[in-house]
Amino acid sequence: MEGRCPAPARQRAPVTGRACAAWRIDLAEQLGGPWLGVASLRSLEPFDLEAEGLRAQVQGPVILLLRHGEEAELDARPRPSDDALRRFCAREGIALLDERGLPRRLRFRETVLLAGDAFGVVGKAGPLPKAAALGYRESAATRSIVGQRRMPAIVTNDTRLLATAQSRASVARSTRY
Repeated sequence: MEGRCPAPARQRAPVTGRACAAWRIDLAEQLGGPWLGVASLRSLEPFDLEAEGLRAQVQGPVILLLRHGEEAELDARPRPSDDALRRFCAREGIALLDERGLPRRLRFRETVLLAGDAFGVVGKAGPLPKAAALGYRESAATRSIVGQRRMPAIVTNDTRLLATAQSRASVARSTRY
């Protein structure tokens, strides 16, 4: 399903503080050579998708593949943006010093899904439970896309990735084991 995020954002991205529907942070560390991935963190709040008269609530587990991120680095040189990064590290239990007590060189890449952004979701859709209680009008056009542990929903604002995910999902549905 491809559409837009219609609702106002209910959360804030942890590093930049931007209001968003979903966020993802990829953390890498440089140990003298190339950057090595350390962690990937993402928001887990449900969010909405609206497309051609259909409305869906997207719920996790979800793989967020978002483009157009903001990057920041944290190392021994102090910068004005460091406070938000240090708060994020403290909240997530990410050590700022290595085993020798020296500052780690960390790179953060934060990507967000903003209200009004175009994006697509590949996942299993079903009826939205308690639609009226969530403020939705009960109709056949209201669905819930819920990721499963073995098959998480894929959310992306990259059209090439969406086309690839859709083709793989259709192959998976047509394959019988």
